Amino acid sequence: MKRVHGKGVSGLAWVLISGLTACGGGDGNMAGSSGAMGDTASGGAANGVQRAETYVETWVKCADEEGICNFAGTTQVRYGLNGTYATRTVSASIGCNNTVFGDPLPGADKICEYQVLTPTPTPTPTPTPTPTPTPTPTPTPTPTPTPTPTPTPTPTPTVTWTQCAVEDGTCAFTGTRDVRYGLSGRYATRTATGSIGCNNAVFGDPYPGADKICEYASTTPTPTPTPTPTPTPTPTPTPTPTPTPTPGQNVIQRENAKTAAQGVSTGWIIADANYASANQIEGYASATSVNRGESISLYVNTIDPSYTITVYRMGWYGGAGGRQVAGPITRTGRRQASCALDSSVRLVECDWTDPYVLAIPNNTADPTDWASGIYLAKLTGSSGKQSYIIFTVRDDSRGSALLFQQSVTTYAAYNNWGGYDFYDSDSVGGRPAYKLSFNRPYSNPQRPSNGKGAGDFFSWEAKALRFVERDGYDVTYATNIDTHVNPSALLGHRGFLSVGHDEYWTRGMRDAVEGARNAGVSLAFLGANAAYWQVRLEPSRTGQANRTVVAYKYDAPALDPLFNSSPSEATYLFRNAPINRPEAALLGVMYDYNSVDLDMVISDCTSLAWICSKTSLQAGSVLRGMLGYEVDRVAASSPAGITIIGASPYNVGGERRYSNMTYYTHGSGAGVFATGSMQWNWGLDDFGEYPDRVNPAVQQITRNVLDRFAGR
Repeated sequence: MKRVHGKGVSGLAWVLISGLTACGGGDGNMAGSSGAMGDTASGGAANGVQRAETYVETWVKCADEEGICNFAGTTQVRYGLNGTYATRTVSASIGCNNTVFGDPLPGADKICEYQVLTPTPTPTPTPTPTPTPTPTPTPTPTPTPTPTPTPTPTPTPTVTWTQCAVEDGTCAFTGTRDVRYGLSGRYATRTATGSIGCNNAVFGDPYPGADKICEYASTTPTPTPTPTPTPTPTPTPTPTPTPTPTPGQNVIQRENAKTAAQGVSTGWIIADANYASANQIEGYASATSVNRGESISLYVNTIDPSYTITVYRMGWYGGAGGRQVAGPITRTGRRQASCALDSSVRLVECDWTDPYVLAIPNNTADPTDWASGIYLAKLTGSSGKQSYIIFTVRDDSRGSALLFQQSVTTYAAYNNWGGYDFYDSDSVGGRPAYKLSFNRPYSNPQRPSNGKGAGDFFSWEAKALRFVERDGYDVTYATNIDTHVNPSALLGHRGFLSVGHDEYWTRGMRDAVEGARNAGVSLAFLGANAAYWQVRLEPSRTGQANRTVVAYKYDAPALDPLFNSSPSEATYLFRNAPINRPEAALLGVMYDYNSVDLDMVISDCTSLAWICSKTSLQAGSVLRGMLGYEVDRVAASSPAGITIIGASPYNVGGERRYSNMTYYTHGSGAGVFATGSMQWNWGLDDFGEYPDRVNPAVQQITRNVLDRFAGR
């Protein structure tokens, strides 16, 4: 659907979390330890010795694995078994499961226990009566009696917490240590060796909304005063506890744990001032995606005598957002030939030469070597001007919990490079194209600085990608062209994610996603206006399959040659005749309106309480700025038994309407979740457009849904 609202940004708003200058206090207990531990306070003086108040620590079982641990007040809860635990500081209750704590002891039936600290009573000293002096005969010296030694308190180890990272950084240290994450007494604790990511994906979120820190523990004995005249006995050393094994990480977690030495940086970002807005350097890829072990060709046109190609994988990477995997590769610049125009359908198609052929390795021993993901090839001309070529790397040999789909046919629909896209307002003479080629660079007239050659990626999908990788989901990536070509690939996953502006689908895409749902694959639609227009794919002029997107749209009844002869392939609205496949029958909702920028209203958090779990949401709660710019609502074709989670009002020509967030369960057992709003993605991450709209409740609802789909 055409964007008509005027809210956008010039360039990428990059938000870095600044370091904290002071550390919060907090509980010093270490996961998996036992014995007396607690705060110290002044006690009474006895025989001139100052006593420290001590505590007896008791752990009380409150739940088995997958249960709920309930208790009074705020305390520490540990999850695990036989000395191997993950620990959180929480109030009132907490879920006793791997989703909340991580898995400290894979394969074991774990339990939850909460901590009870009982002060050790300090005995009241009994006054010693002063004896009556007995005269001592002068000639006989009396030996001086040896004084009774005052008992020396057992040294209590002092736990010192040293700040090592701010939220989304990496905490590095020597050896194996307890690391806590949080602020001001609200911490989650993990045991790690060498380093650990300081983020919600690793620890959970012990203090939603706060800028948290990581601190590692150092344990040193408290010096014991030496009484006179009896020497203090040497304390028996406390045995070092066996470190808790770090749980096994999936490919995405291992990939995002890589460091600057392995290429993690913000060097992939193109500043607005450096963007080649006048086409000084530009390019396109020979395919929208490539499997590991295959090659992809990068075609470049530039006015500069030389240029470089540097390739980055997009992810979380502690907030840096990318990791360099290749380059810089220096190439001789080339001014490519003009691209052909088929004026009958206004198809612009390039046939450039001298590509750089990028060979993607297939390291079967290390799936993080060119891990499946979305990649940007950053082009830098010798003049300093820059742009991107975007492509996806698949891993067809590996199943994953979730499949993240990149909506490249919609990228093409809004790409007016060469003068035409599917919209009259962006096309020469107000005449939209009926066919669009992938064999040309991306140019998005509505977000020229945001795209920079990367199509619509930064508008919506980048935020969702960062969220999914930050939370450590086991995810692989594909484009909707791959969904069209290889529908059975969807069956290798538990959940399918339609993330961004997923408006243009082929019949094959619709069949593939419906078939996956019918086979038990759950679906999440995190945007709006999905599966709205049916399109076809055709080969390029040189015969390369699926390089041309065909859509006659509103002119289809008169001009689409298949409208009458093969109506199921007509390039028209899915909901209308002759196609008659309303999108609500699949999504639960379907497109209604655009130009909305309002708040989303929650209407039901009880029918499916798990969706609102770990939030404070209830009926009537508002999610600020989450409704728009395109919105969906339920329809007569929505599945029976659908649950409406959100009902958000907006006006159309004086008529009051409601956009809906929904969930339904298909007979196959698959769940289908739809946000009903494109701006839902803005709540997932503070990168790019509208960073101030990141919303912890939006993140948690998404996490609840994806956890269920992924089986976490």
